[in-house]
Amino acid sequence: MPHFFVPPSDIVGERVIIQGEEYHHLINVCRKKVGDRINIFDGRGRTGTVQIEKIFSQKVIGRIIHSDMVEKKVGINLFTAIPKGERFHWLIEKVSELGVDNIYPVIFERSSFVPDKNWSQIQQRRWQKLAYAAAKQSGQPWMTTVHLPERLSEIKSERETGSGQDQSRTGIVAWEKEDNRRVFDLKLTARMIDIFIGPEGGITEGEMKLLKEMSVIPVTLGKYILRVETAAIVCVGLVNNLNI
Repeated sequence: MPHFFVPPSDIVGERVIIQGEEYHHLINVCRKKVGDRINIFDGRGRTGTVQIEKIFSQKVIGRIIHSDMVEKKVGINLFTAIPKGERFHWLIEKVSELGVDNIYPVIFERSSFVPDKNWSQIQQRRWQKLAYAAAKQSGQPWMTTVHLPERLSEIKSERETGSGQDQSRTGIVAWEKEDNRRVFDLKLTARMIDIFIGPEGGITEGEMKLLKEMSVIPVTLGKYILRVETAAIVCVGLVNNLNI
């Protein structure tokens, strides 16, 4: 049975409002009628079964029959270089299925592709739709947010102007020059894990200095050089596995 996304703002007590693209999918594609039951999720961990009560020209009103809250043991932020073309779309889909909270595209010194601001703003909307579709397809109750690209120095500055080093979060970076420390060797007890994945040209020594100043720990993903999207999925999977 398909899952329909209902933002928290459209859930009031036992009633839900389904509108926009989800309304079109529900009524015009799935041909649902009054009395039918559907599965919903709010992107923040809440799932449920809803019975359709009323169908209007642009929205559907339903009543929650059953709901659950899926708690997260740990949140994951993915800071990743941008692979060329469709490879980044594939990355977004797969890590969204794995339940990453946020994707932060990062412009590194050796990035093979450096987007401009206008292109990034247009693409961000497309990227977000990909994350949304992946959550629906996989039944993932947590929605991934995809942000605009930033340089690593900008990310560091934003942290410094915030509350400083947050003890409830920790960070790791996949680095080809790290030979010994693996993800499984770490005791990751923080509530939020930041994962940094550099470009295929590698992370520079200067960038590693910035990352270490942010208390990000270098780890190895093995002896082979992985593509950006492969490294991202492997690293997210390993962190998820530590918190099952």
